[in-house]
Amino acid sequence: MKTAAIIVAAGSSRRMGSACPNKLLLKIKDIEVLARTLIQYQRAKSITSIYVVTHLAQEVEEMVRRYGIDKFAGTTPGGETRQHSVQNGLALCKDADLVAVADGARPFTKPENIDSVTAAAAEHGGAILCVPLKDTVKITTDGLITSTPPRATLLAAQTPQTFHRNTFAELMDKALKDNKAVTDDASVFELYGKSVYPVIGDYDNIKITTVEDILQAETIAGKESV
Repeated sequence: MKTAAIIVAAGSSRRMGSACPNKLLLKIKDIEVLARTLIQYQRAKSITSIYVVTHLAQEVEEMVRRYGIDKFAGTTPGGETRQHSVQNGLALCKDADLVAVADGARPFTKPENIDSVTAAAAEHGGAILCVPLKDTVKITTDGLITSTPPRATLLAAQTPQTFHRNTFAELMDKALKDNKAVTDDASVFELYGKSVYPVIGDYDNIKITTVEDILQAETIAGKESV
């Protein structure tokens, strides 16, 4: 099966503050965050092509040449929201059987975990990488804690989130037409009554979001081969 990775890399990086205008170009152990992400998907055996949704097309093309990302198939600009950005990516890979949607700022996704999610999505229709929560979660109402969901039932979503391409595209179209906002890609499956299979990953698969994440990223990079 053809599996296209859609790397979503069109965010504003505003939570990084003024010291870092674009977190994707920030270097961790001399390699850009986005380049590290591209390298992981290049190494994943299940990925046949890589598309990047970004406003940094020139920088991406330079990274692709520098690091030998020969699965790279093109870029497209980001949209008004993440949903629109994913739609733009879907338009580039109409011949794919599966699509693996990934955060460009998640540079430590292990290739073997990408492959595991691909295999699960091929079997179940949709699958995501996730990890069990370490902390107890509280539900609040009007500023007061009202309940505590069982921690054993809770998972923190990561990427990739991988789906049968045509089903995912149809549901994304429907969500936009229905004016339904979703916070991650699996939510659109859930919204229309379809189940998504969880694949347990690891806690090193962090998303670079705030300045505090940089120190953790440096530590993780010290254990990596890239």
